[in-house]
Order: sequence, then structure tokens, then C-alpha cells
Amino acid sequence: MKFTTPPLRSRGFSLAEILVTIAVIGIMAGISLLTFGNVNEGARLAHARNVTSKLNDAVKGFGQSNWDIPTAKDDSDTADELKVLRSLQYKPAASVGTFNTGAPFYPPNWNPSASTASTDFRVRWNGYNFELLEIGVAGKGLKIAFDGTDMSATPYTFPSGYKIEGAR
Repeated sequence: MKFTTPPLRSRGFSLAEILVTIAVIGIMAGISLLTFGNVNEGARLAHARNVTSKLNDAVKGFGQSNWDIPTAKDDSDTADELKVLRSLQYKPAASVGTFNTGAPFYPPNWNPSASTASTDFRVRWNGYNFELLEIGVAGKGLKIAFDGTDMSATPYTFPSGYKIEGAR
């Protein structure tokens, strides 16, 4: 009995199969990039809200030490935000009444810059607590950076004779 061999067919993929595969991979990559982009933006928003919440917790802790922060809201610049922040970060060398309890109320190595860009997340002092300025909202505030540029290895150095904003 004689065996016949089937006709030889080239081994591999046709050009059409390769093009369809590349198109499907491209579509899947496009969808995943959109999805991951939204996840990243959501994480940035959650981090910005967390920073704002921690600042407001520090304001409450500062207030529980029988100190008020009488700094009024001033939207012309970010000096009021920095005054309040530095008061929250200050820890006197010697105990000053009950102020030393819990101080510093916020980590002194956070050194944010001022920003007016509506493409940044910012915190603004409203006279009572900090509020978050999300992307797209106009206004001046302290920029929340996500790349670590607002954190320093060494704490902020307070000048001698520094006076906090709080008062009894």
C-alpha cells in the first residue's frame, strides 16, 4: 500500500492573522491605559484628601492644647497657610505651659510650595480649618506634591524667638 503525503503547507501565521492579533492587542492596551489612568487619578485624590484630613486633625489637636489659631483667611497669598502650618509643626525646646503636650502636631519635614495652578491639588486655610482645592478649582494654596519634593530629610528650622500663631 502506498501512502500519499498531504500537500505541504507553510508553517506559521498568515499576514491577516498577524494583523488581527496586533489590532486586538492594541485595543486591549488602549482600554487598560484609560482604566489605569483613572485609578492613578483616584489615588492622587485620596492622598490629597488624606493630607487635608491630617492637617485638620493637627488643627484640632492644637486646639485641644487650649490654643486657638486666630489667623484670618487671606486669599491674596499663602502666608496665612504657612503661618498656620508652621505653628502646627513647632515644638518648643522647653515646655511652655500645656503647649508641649502633643507638639509638633504635624510633621516638621513637610515643606510645601505655594501654587496657584488649577492643575495642582492645594490646601487653603479658610480661617477655621484647611480645605482641599481639587484640580480645576481656582485659588492659591499650599501644593500637595506626589513625587516627594515637598518632603525634606531634615525638619524645618525655626528662627530663634519664633512665635506661634496660637493664643490662649
